[in-house]
Amino acid sequence: VMVAIIGTGEVAVERAINVIKENNETELNLYRCCIREKGAERISSFLKQNTKIEALYLSRNEIGDEGVNYLSEVIRINSSIRMLSLSLNKITDKGVQYLTEVIKTNTSVKEIDLQWNEITNDGAQMLLSSLKHNFSITALNLEGNSRISKTISSQIKLKLQFNEGLKLFEFGSVSFSRPKLYFCGKEGSGKTTLRKSLQRTKSQSEVEIEKTE
Repeated sequence: VMVAIIGTGEVAVERAINVIKENNETELNLYRCCIREKGAERISSFLKQNTKIEALYLSRNEIGDEGVNYLSEVIRINSSIRMLSLSLNKITDKGVQYLTEVIKTNTSVKEIDLQWNEITNDGAQMLLSSLKHNFSITALNLEGNSRISKTISSQIKLKLQFNEGLKLFEFGSVSFSRPKLYFCGKEGSGKTTLRKSLQRTKSQSEVEIEKTE
């Protein structure tokens, strides 16, 4: 159940935390509550004690790079969070660098939303490099980061398709689900690319990506 939080800043954060404690909620939604870096720090502290939160919706909060740093420190070792929404938060390549540590070590996070931030090709390249160590993330939304080239975008998309293929194999089927690929605001099945990626081994797929860099 999604609960609407009234208020902004630290007040909104404390209200959201209280709601979660009282109702055993598994989602923390603070969309457009202007929590900034300080709020992200408080959430990080809370997550060290709560291992049931599965989704963080923190878009439009101006948490910036340091806010991402606080969150990354705890999410890196968290095993319950599946979805991380950080769109419109003034995140630059520095913030992405913090997130790469999450991507490299965390196997629980499946989706990350980084729409409309200030990420450039350098940040996208860091994301791509970290994804080579991750086989769990299947959705990464980078829409609105206009300084990311189509070349790197395509490489990231290929890796996400490969990860989705691995997930389908874990369930023993590749016919009941479409790949959940969000890039530049579009969801696509990528059937041909997926079929090809499923035929490759993990190492071969990584070589394929490296060849296109």
